Amino acid sequence: MSVLTETVERIFKHLQQHRAEIAALLQPGLTIEEIQSQIKNLPFCLPQEVYELYQWRNGIDYSNISKIENFHFDISFIPGLDFLPLEEAIESSKEIEEFRDKYTSPEEENCHKLWFPIFSSDDLEYLILFGDSVSSQDSPIMHCHLGDGSLPQVKYPNLTTFMMVVAECYETNAYYIVEQSKYNYLSSYLAEDVKKVAEIERKYLSEQLEVVLKALSQPRALLENKIFDILHRFKDPRFIEPMIYALHLPLYEVNNEEENILIRIRAAIILGEIGDLRAVEPLMRALESRLKQDRGYSVANKTAEALRKLGDPRAIKSLKLFLQNNKQILPTFIPSPSWLERIALQEAREEAKWAIKELEKKNS
Repeated sequence: MSVLTETVERIFKHLQQHRAEIAALLQPGLTIEEIQSQIKNLPFCLPQEVYELYQWRNGIDYSNISKIENFHFDISFIPGLDFLPLEEAIESSKEIEEFRDKYTSPEEENCHKLWFPIFSSDDLEYLILFGDSVSSQDSPIMHCHLGDGSLPQVKYPNLTTFMMVVAECYETNAYYIVEQSKYNYLSSYLAEDVKKVAEIERKYLSEQLEVVLKALSQPRALLENKIFDILHRFKDPRFIEPMIYALHLPLYEVNNEEENILIRIRAAIILGEIGDLRAVEPLMRALESRLKQDRGYSVANKTAEALRKLGDPRAIKSLKLFLQNNKQILPTFIPSPSWLERIALQEAREEAKWAIKELEKKNS
């Protein structure tokens, strides 16, 4: 038995024990002949891992859902995404080709590859493998949300690695069930603990992390969207020191004020996401000694947000000091030259007030 098959069996056993209704909806696997018959008209070859996955199970049996009385549970295989039956995946691949050019970038290399979705949601979100002119053993797994304007991103090197992450997320409760609330019509749904998921992904994607850590020796690396996305995703504690340095970056290390501000904004965001209390005092200093160049109050806004997320009561003093030192009132004459700046200040003040409220509530 291959690593992929062993891993999906681990997932299935967990589903049987904790989400029996989902395990029951997974259709039996297909034979090689059945798979080949269904994909024969595709204009590309699929990786061998796809064959192996669909020999294991053929996705969710949508036809049986309508027969379930009082159906109100989440059928996601992973949070937010369903495991598509092969026939549905084939249809979805055709639909994607019809409109993906409107939502993707011609400069992005992965936008020109042949896409085949395995997991999807109702709002055009997919996990996709790449087809090719010849058959290969595996393919990178790419996340794509065609409806939200974001560019496709490769998330995993292959299906096996992805399933190993999923299995561990189930087994460690990084994926967990949320019971019914008045805000959701489902009786329960699958959610994820983003910090636990990030910790598990760091374990399986260590090579990618090492590349990013090396790049962070230059704070300007934060200007690259791909680097920022990886930092946001993995939340590695080793990012703390480079982010603290970037938060207080001297202007002479970058080309202009705009770059300096963007680097500081992104550093504050990442420090808030990591959740390490070593970042509290550097964030407090950044808020207390706000840069004159931060005319849009963006650094102050994100710094206040990060302090709220960290939840340390020490930050209340700095947040109140920021409010005391920045008391401008919005002008009544809208075309005022300072109108946009004052709106930005108002937003930063609201973020600081929210942070104070949350911190005082948490520590009361």
